Amino acid sequence: LWIGTSYGNGLNLYIPASRKFQRIVLATQVKPAGNFDEILALQQTHDGVLWIGAQSGLTTLRPGVSGQYPNRTAPCALNSRLSNKNIHALFEDSRNNLWIGTSMGLFLFNPATNSLITYRKKEGNRDSLQADAVNCITEDSQGNIWIGMFYGGVSRFDYHSGRFVTYTDKLGLPNNNVLGIVEDKQGMLWLSTDNGLTRFDAKDKQFKIYTTSDGLAGNKFNNNSFFKDSKGQLYFGGNNGLTAFYPENLQTNTFIAPIRFTYLELFGNTVGIHDKSGLLNKDINFTPGLTFKPDQSNFTIHWAMLNFIKPEKNKYSYLLEGVEKQWNNTNTASATFTNLPAGHYTLLVKGANNDGIWTNEPTRLGITILPPFWKSWYAYVFYTLVAGTVIFFILRFLWLRALFKKEHELHQFKLNFFTNISHEIRTHLTLISGPVEKLLMLPIDAPQHRQLEHVKRNADRLTHLVDELMVFRKAETNNLPLHFAKQNILDFTEEIYKSFMDMAAARNIQVLFEAASLQPGIYFDEQQMTKVIFNLLMNAFKFTPDGGRISITVREEKQNVQISVSDNGKGISPENIKKLFANFFQVAEDTHNTGYGIGLALSKSIVELHKGTLTVSSRQPAEGRDGETTFTISLPKGNGHVNANSMIVSEKLSTNALRKTHQTVAVVQQESEPVERNENKPLVLLVEDNAELRSFIRESLADTYTVLEAVNGLEGWQAAVEQIPELIISDVMMPAKNGFVLCQELKEDIRTSHIPVILLTAKAGQENQVTGLTCGADAYLTKPFSIQILELQVKNLVAGRKAMRLKFGRQLTEITETQPPQEELPVQLSAADLDFMNRLLAFVDEYIDEPAFTVGLLATRMLVSPPILYKKVKALTDMTVNDFIKSLRLKKAAALLERGDMNISEVAYAVGFNRRKYFSEEFKKVYGTTPSEYSGQPSHS
Repeated sequence: LWIGTSYGNGLNLYIPASRKFQRIVLATQVKPAGNFDEILALQQTHDGVLWIGAQSGLTTLRPGVSGQYPNRTAPCALNSRLSNKNIHALFEDSRNNLWIGTSMGLFLFNPATNSLITYRKKEGNRDSLQADAVNCITEDSQGNIWIGMFYGGVSRFDYHSGRFVTYTDKLGLPNNNVLGIVEDKQGMLWLSTDNGLTRFDAKDKQFKIYTTSDGLAGNKFNNNSFFKDSKGQLYFGGNNGLTAFYPENLQTNTFIAPIRFTYLELFGNTVGIHDKSGLLNKDINFTPGLTFKPDQSNFTIHWAMLNFIKPEKNKYSYLLEGVEKQWNNTNTASATFTNLPAGHYTLLVKGANNDGIWTNEPTRLGITILPPFWKSWYAYVFYTLVAGTVIFFILRFLWLRALFKKEHELHQFKLNFFTNISHEIRTHLTLISGPVEKLLMLPIDAPQHRQLEHVKRNADRLTHLVDELMVFRKAETNNLPLHFAKQNILDFTEEIYKSFMDMAAARNIQVLFEAASLQPGIYFDEQQMTKVIFNLLMNAFKFTPDGGRISITVREEKQNVQISVSDNGKGISPENIKKLFANFFQVAEDTHNTGYGIGLALSKSIVELHKGTLTVSSRQPAEGRDGETTFTISLPKGNGHVNANSMIVSEKLSTNALRKTHQTVAVVQQESEPVERNENKPLVLLVEDNAELRSFIRESLADTYTVLEAVNGLEGWQAAVEQIPELIISDVMMPAKNGFVLCQELKEDIRTSHIPVILLTAKAGQENQVTGLTCGADAYLTKPFSIQILELQVKNLVAGRKAMRLKFGRQLTEITETQPPQEELPVQLSAADLDFMNRLLAFVDEYIDEPAFTVGLLATRMLVSPPILYKKVKALTDMTVNDFIKSLRLKKAAALLERGDMNISEVAYAVGFNRRKYFSEEFKKVYGTTPSEYSGQPSHS
């Protein structure tokens, strides 16, 4: 037995037979400093040569001829060829090659060829050694050479390729300092390290680690302290003693233990069930998922593996899906997470028991991190809405700007057109007004004079409108010349107010003028400001009902003078107030448009050219209170707003101009004369809100017809049902009730359904004509219309209605008992009139044998008053109700006489005559013969 020692004891040979030691002296060159021998490696080769490795090189001991070994080693020739002589390991493989491991490389010596190959670590080369210091060398049963490295793991040498394959702690080795390698009977390699003993399966490349918990004397082992005896028992020496065992007697724990989550920590504090954190409603092991708030970003999840055999050797691996891509290996049964971004994750945990048996499926736990409110889905929806709104308003602004530009260009085009055409219109108006003025100076009768006054007055109005358009164009382009003069605004306003007194009296409107004493006058253009105040007063009278109230107030403020015009009319809706001063804007009230839409726009432009303001406030009528509308003009004091070139000497307002204004207002409001009913003239109802047009039509029809007037649709309806006219002429656009509605109601009411209706309107579109004719109008004339055509339409409709009555009367005389009335009635009748006549004939036939059957009883059955029944029957048959009933009695009598089964007295009683003589007289008046002669019966019967 060869024993290598250190610290001066050298090499010793133990002879078991004699139980003696023979000390062998090493060659001088291998002695270390201090002059004592330190043996690090021994290897006896197949030829009996003992190779001794020391810190200073190699030496050999060869047996003699008798097999005895000498007492002194011989120097080794390889020392001169070794780059490092600090020998740590010596090993002869099955090929008789000698492996020499040093602190700075590995050498392969082939005695047969005397070749020496050096293997060193090469940086970046995975096929070379991963460390230069060699601890141990061995050969397995497959002929593979295994080299244990000093903190370089264990390497396998492949003779065929000349490459090394290295296994380190990254692949499962407990420590990279491999001190010994032994192969057991099963072909498993046992590696002793600085941190336990490892069984390595070279085929599956699996490591199984054993420590003191498995019965080892210690976890740290010594260099070259390993051995396998003839029975297969393995020995490993360490700092705490010797460990010996039979590998085949070791048992493997094959139980696959499950993983269970045990508890949760938040910021280092254990989370309880239903605590203030709100994370757990039940034990975490029964919780499918955890939901953390944005401020709960630091938490630790603990788990346990249900393996109780050496549980300290359990290993774990976890992966957080959504964040990590590689599993985290750990010996600690917990995982800590900090500052996870908002989202949904899944924690996967798997474990291995003490013998490295891993769980089949990982245990899962859902984890949700809620985003802060500014990153939540509803916040992003809000951001999207805000961004969309901003984009919408930007696009809307660009679109409106383009639209405004287009409308402005169109507006300018309109104004240019009005300006250019106004000059042409003024020329033709001059040619109209001149001859009319000359004709008015001639001695003509009153009707002709009134017609010429209509022409003159409307020509003057049209001239005024043309002038207003031209002024409006100048004001829009800031080219309206203003001539400022210092004037008394109080006297100026009062003088205009007085010009409306006649109109106020005619309509019973109370007009109040209120003003405080003012300082000397202010500067303004008298002519242009007259248009403004006049326009505001005209609007107030236009929208104030008869018996209403208008007030004009002039008051002085610190920096300006204010003129307010208020009325208690219908008011202005809020949506129309914003558009009131827009060019050509008209308020539509019950389809009745008033004005041209430029008056208020022009007034505002004139006031703004005076550096003033024109504002409006309004409220509509409500229960218990009237409506109210107030226009306020604010003009600055002083002359700071006046251009020196536009200053003129103050003059009084022209009395001729005021008188002309007053006359215009008075004519507009003139009332029609009372109508006296002439039974010889057909009654025509005229419904028109324009006083002058109403007067003109009345005068045109007065010679032939009795004309009854109404100023709006509501009054027209009342007049129609009370008077039952022969014909109705109605405007379409009127307040209270428009012409379409009036016509439809007239045609649907049994009292007025027979009356022809002519509609007059400025709406010349085809759709409007269709609407008018659909609601029952008999004729539709568009303005301007020819008065001659209107007269012919009236004449033809009245004549046609009269002819229909005569025809209907003749048809009634031909009705017999075998011919039902409804089959012979004239086809010209409307559905309502046809129904009326059918019901009338049915009631008369029902009571025809009643002598007491009177007009009053028939009116009651027909559900109308006797006067209405009289007018309706007269309009349809041209007969009175009594004559109509008598006619039907006599026609029934004639039919009975023709049949011949009743005598004359019986026939008379059968048709409601209680005296035979009266019956015979009436029968002869109609048929020209007595009943007896008509029937051929003897007169005494």
